[in-house]
Amino acid sequence: MKKLIAVLFVGVFLCCGVASADTMFYTDRSSWEFAISGLIEDFAITTTSITLADEVSSIPSAEQQLSSQLTFDKNNTGLSTSFTLETLQPGAKFTWDDSGSGPQWDNVLSVGKVDTHEVDDWQISFLTNPVYAFGFDLRDNDETSSDELFSVYGIDDLLLGETTDIPYGTATPYFFLGVVSTDFISRAVFHEDLGIDDNGIGGVSFSAATVPVPEPTTIILLGTGLFGLAGYKRKMRKS
Repeated sequence: MKKLIAVLFVGVFLCCGVASADTMFYTDRSSWEFAISGLIEDFAITTTSITLADEVSSIPSAEQQLSSQLTFDKNNTGLSTSFTLETLQPGAKFTWDDSGSGPQWDNVLSVGKVDTHEVDDWQISFLTNPVYAFGFDLRDNDETSSDELFSVYGIDDLLLGETTDIPYGTATPYFFLGVVSTDFISRAVFHEDLGIDDNGIGGVSFSAATVPVPEPTTIILLGTGLFGLAGYKRKMRKS
Protein backbone atom coordinates (compact mmCIF):
# COMPACT_ATOMS: atom_id res chain seq x y z
CA MET A 1 0.00 0.00 0.00
CA LYS A 2 2.83 2.41 0.85
CA LYS A 3 4.38 1.74 -2.55
CA LEU A 4 1.04 2.46 -4.22
CA ILE A 5 0.67 5.76 -2.36
CA ALA A 6 4.23 6.75 -3.27
CA VAL A 7 3.58 6.00 -6.93
CA LEU A 8 0.37 8.06 -6.84
CA PHE A 9 2.19 11.01 -5.27
CA VAL A 10 4.90 10.90 -7.93
CA GLY A 11 2.32 10.57 -10.71
CA VAL A 12 0.28 13.54 -9.53
CA PHE A 13 3.41 15.65 -9.04
CA LEU A 14 4.74 14.88 -12.50
CA CYS A 15 1.41 15.49 -14.18
CA CYS A 16 1.05 18.86 -12.49
CA GLY A 17 4.54 19.74 -13.67
CA VAL A 18 3.63 18.99 -17.29
CA ALA A 19 0.70 21.41 -16.99
CA SER A 20 2.96 24.46 -17.17
CA ALA A 21 2.78 26.39 -20.44
CA ASP A 22 4.84 25.02 -23.31
CA THR A 23 5.64 27.52 -26.07
CA MET A 24 7.28 26.67 -29.39
CA PHE A 25 8.43 29.08 -32.10
CA TYR A 26 8.56 28.36 -35.83
CA THR A 27 10.18 30.00 -38.84
CA ASP A 28 8.55 27.61 -41.32
CA ARG A 29 4.86 28.00 -42.09
CA SER A 30 4.30 24.31 -42.88
CA SER A 31 5.81 23.17 -39.56
CA TRP A 32 3.72 25.75 -37.71
CA GLU A 33 0.52 24.54 -39.37
CA PHE A 34 1.40 20.90 -38.63
CA ALA A 35 1.67 21.71 -34.91
CA ILE A 36 -1.89 23.09 -34.82
CA SER A 37 -4.82 20.72 -34.36
CA GLY A 38 -7.65 23.16 -35.08
CA LEU A 39 -8.82 25.71 -37.60
CA ILE A 40 -6.33 28.31 -38.77
CA GLU A 41 -7.75 31.75 -39.55
CA ASP A 42 -5.85 33.95 -42.01
CA PHE A 43 -6.08 37.70 -42.32
CA ALA A 44 -4.29 38.86 -45.45
CA ILE A 45 -3.41 42.55 -45.47
CA THR A 46 -4.81 44.03 -48.68
CA THR A 47 -6.24 47.32 -49.89
CA THR A 48 -9.67 45.93 -49.07
CA SER A 49 -8.99 44.38 -45.67
CA ILE A 50 -7.07 47.39 -44.36
CA THR A 51 -10.25 49.47 -44.66
CA LEU A 52 -11.87 47.13 -42.12
CA ALA A 53 -9.80 48.81 -39.42
CA ASP A 54 -11.81 51.25 -37.34
CA GLU A 55 -9.16 53.92 -37.93
CA VAL A 56 -9.07 53.63 -41.76
CA SER A 57 -11.98 55.16 -43.67
CA SER A 58 -10.80 54.66 -47.28
CA ILE A 59 -8.25 52.77 -49.35
CA PRO A 60 -4.84 54.30 -48.56
CA SER A 61 -2.38 55.44 -51.21
CA ALA A 62 1.25 54.31 -51.40
CA GLU A 63 3.43 55.48 -48.51
CA GLN A 64 0.42 56.90 -46.72
CA GLN A 65 0.72 57.15 -42.99
CA LEU A 66 -2.08 55.53 -41.03
CA SER A 67 -2.54 55.67 -37.26
CA SER A 68 -0.39 54.21 -34.50
CA GLN A 69 -3.12 51.67 -33.75
CA LEU A 70 -5.34 49.66 -36.07
CA THR A 71 -8.40 47.94 -34.59
CA PHE A 72 -10.01 45.05 -36.45
CA ASP A 73 -13.39 44.13 -34.98
CA LYS A 74 -14.50 40.53 -35.51
CA ASN A 75 -17.92 41.76 -36.59
CA ASN A 76 -16.23 43.43 -39.57
CA THR A 77 -13.64 40.78 -40.42
CA GLY A 78 -15.71 37.66 -39.79
CA LEU A 79 -12.91 36.20 -37.66
CA SER A 80 -13.41 34.56 -34.27
CA THR A 81 -11.63 37.32 -32.36
CA SER A 82 -11.08 41.06 -32.58
CA PHE A 83 -7.48 42.27 -32.55
CA THR A 84 -5.36 45.40 -32.69
CA LEU A 85 -2.02 46.16 -34.32
CA GLU A 86 -0.10 48.86 -32.47
CA THR A 87 3.25 50.62 -32.91
CA LEU A 88 5.32 50.88 -29.73
CA GLN A 89 7.80 53.68 -30.40
CA PRO A 90 6.28 57.02 -29.30
CA GLY A 91 5.16 59.00 -32.34
CA ALA A 92 5.54 56.12 -34.82
CA LYS A 93 2.70 55.25 -37.17
CA PHE A 94 2.01 52.44 -39.58
CA THR A 95 2.85 53.16 -43.22
CA TRP A 96 1.01 51.59 -46.15
CA ASP A 97 3.04 50.29 -49.11
CA ASP A 98 6.58 51.59 -49.38
CA SER A 99 6.39 52.40 -53.09
CA GLY A 100 9.53 51.86 -55.12
CA SER A 101 11.00 49.39 -52.60
CA GLY A 102 10.10 46.24 -54.52
CA PRO A 103 7.04 44.01 -54.93
CA GLN A 104 7.52 42.58 -51.44
CA TRP A 105 6.13 45.85 -50.09
CA ASP A 106 2.84 45.64 -51.97
CA ASN A 107 -0.05 45.31 -49.49
CA VAL A 108 2.24 45.56 -46.47
CA LEU A 109 2.24 47.55 -43.25
CA SER A 110 5.56 48.93 -42.06
CA VAL A 111 6.67 51.14 -39.20
CA GLY A 112 8.86 54.20 -39.54
CA LYS A 113 9.51 54.44 -43.28
CA VAL A 114 7.93 57.87 -43.68
CA ASP A 115 8.10 59.39 -40.22
CA THR A 116 11.80 58.49 -39.60
CA HIS A 117 11.00 56.29 -36.61
CA GLU A 118 13.45 53.47 -37.26
CA VAL A 119 12.63 51.30 -34.23
CA ASP A 120 9.97 49.15 -35.87
CA ASP A 121 8.51 47.76 -32.63
CA TRP A 122 4.88 46.70 -32.82
CA GLN A 123 2.45 44.36 -31.12
CA ILE A 124 -0.75 42.47 -31.81
CA SER A 125 -3.33 42.08 -29.06
CA PHE A 126 -6.27 39.67 -29.16
CA LEU A 127 -9.22 41.46 -27.60
CA THR A 128 -12.20 39.12 -27.36
CA ASN A 129 -10.86 35.56 -27.56
CA PRO A 130 -7.25 34.65 -26.74
CA VAL A 131 -5.59 32.25 -29.16
CA TYR A 132 -3.23 29.31 -28.81
CA ALA A 133 -1.27 29.92 -32.01
CA PHE A 134 -0.21 33.03 -33.89
CA GLY A 135 1.95 33.66 -36.95
CA PHE A 136 2.69 36.48 -39.36
CA ASP A 137 4.35 37.10 -42.71
CA LEU A 138 7.52 39.11 -42.18
CA ARG A 139 8.69 41.09 -45.20
CA ASP A 140 12.12 42.40 -46.23
CA ASN A 141 14.01 41.64 -43.01
CA ASP A 142 17.38 42.11 -44.73
CA GLU A 143 19.68 42.87 -41.82
CA THR A 144 23.05 41.13 -41.65
CA SER A 145 22.70 39.88 -38.09
CA SER A 146 19.58 39.03 -36.12
CA ASP A 147 19.30 41.07 -32.93
CA GLU A 148 15.53 41.22 -32.92
CA LEU A 149 13.22 39.78 -30.27
CA PHE A 150 9.77 38.18 -30.52
CA SER A 151 7.82 37.79 -27.27
CA VAL A 152 4.40 36.34 -26.46
CA TYR A 153 2.29 36.97 -23.38
CA GLY A 154 -0.67 35.17 -21.84
CA ILE A 155 -3.46 35.97 -19.44
CA ASP A 156 -2.51 38.58 -16.80
CA ASP A 157 0.36 39.56 -19.14
CA LEU A 158 2.45 36.55 -18.12
CA LEU A 159 5.46 36.05 -20.39
CA LEU A 160 4.96 32.69 -22.12
CA GLY A 161 8.14 32.72 -24.18
CA GLU A 162 10.44 34.73 -26.43
CA THR A 163 12.96 34.08 -29.15
CA THR A 164 15.77 35.85 -30.98
CA ASP A 165 15.68 33.24 -33.76
CA ILE A 166 14.16 35.66 -36.25
CA PRO A 167 14.41 34.77 -39.97
CA TYR A 168 16.41 37.28 -42.00
CA GLY A 169 18.65 37.60 -45.03
CA THR A 170 19.01 39.08 -48.49
CA ALA A 171 18.31 35.94 -50.56
CA THR A 172 14.55 36.38 -50.17
CA PRO A 173 12.37 39.20 -48.84
CA TYR A 174 9.65 36.80 -47.64
CA PHE A 175 9.75 35.23 -44.17
CA PHE A 176 7.44 33.67 -41.60
CA LEU A 177 7.45 33.72 -37.81
CA GLY A 178 4.96 31.80 -35.69
CA VAL A 179 4.31 30.47 -32.19
CA VAL A 180 2.18 27.72 -30.66
CA SER A 181 1.50 27.56 -26.92
CA THR A 182 -0.37 25.27 -24.54
CA ASP A 183 -1.61 28.42 -22.81
CA PHE A 184 -3.72 31.27 -24.13
CA ILE A 185 -1.83 34.01 -26.00
CA SER A 186 -3.24 37.47 -25.31
CA ARG A 187 -0.61 39.50 -27.19
CA ALA A 188 2.63 39.16 -29.14
CA VAL A 189 5.38 41.78 -29.44
CA PHE A 190 7.96 42.16 -32.21
CA HIS A 191 11.04 44.16 -31.21
CA GLU A 192 12.94 45.31 -34.29
CA ASP A 193 16.69 45.82 -34.28
CA LEU A 194 18.24 49.28 -34.03
CA GLY A 195 19.53 49.27 -37.60
CA ILE A 196 18.26 51.32 -40.50
CA ASP A 197 16.34 48.52 -42.24
CA ASP A 198 12.58 48.52 -42.30
CA ASN A 199 10.48 45.40 -42.23
CA GLY A 200 6.81 44.86 -42.85
CA ILE A 201 3.75 42.83 -41.89
CA GLY A 202 2.25 41.02 -44.85
CA GLY A 203 -0.55 39.17 -43.04
CA VAL A 204 -1.44 37.51 -39.75
CA SER A 205 -2.79 34.05 -38.91
CA PHE A 206 -3.99 32.50 -35.68
CA SER A 207 -5.83 29.55 -34.18
CA ALA A 208 -7.94 29.24 -31.05
CA ALA A 209 -8.09 25.45 -31.10
CA THR A 210 -4.90 23.60 -30.22
CA VAL A 211 -5.10 20.91 -27.55
CA PRO A 212 -3.99 22.27 -24.13
CA VAL A 213 -2.47 20.05 -21.44
CA PRO A 214 -4.69 19.17 -18.44
CA GLU A 215 -4.96 21.82 -15.76
CA PRO A 216 -3.25 21.11 -12.40
CA THR A 217 -6.60 21.08 -10.56
CA THR A 218 -7.86 18.37 -12.89
CA ILE A 219 -4.80 16.23 -12.19
CA ILE A 220 -5.14 16.78 -8.44
CA LEU A 221 -8.77 15.68 -8.53
CA LEU A 222 -7.74 12.58 -10.43
CA GLY A 223 -5.06 11.83 -7.84
CA THR A 224 -7.51 12.34 -4.99
CA GLY A 225 -9.87 9.86 -6.58
CA LEU A 226 -7.10 7.30 -6.92
CA PHE A 227 -6.17 7.77 -3.27
CA GLY A 228 -9.79 7.19 -2.30
CA LEU A 229 -9.95 4.05 -4.40
CA ALA A 230 -6.79 2.70 -2.77
CA GLY A 231 -8.20 3.37 0.70
CA TYR A 232 -11.48 1.67 -0.18
CA LYS A 233 -9.66 -1.45 -1.40
CA ARG A 234 -7.64 -1.58 1.82
CA LYS A 235 -10.80 -1.35 3.94
CA MET A 236 -12.46 -4.12 1.95
CA ARG A 237 -9.48 -6.43 2.51
CA LYS A 238 -9.64 -5.91 6.29
CA SER A 239 -13.36 -6.65 6.38
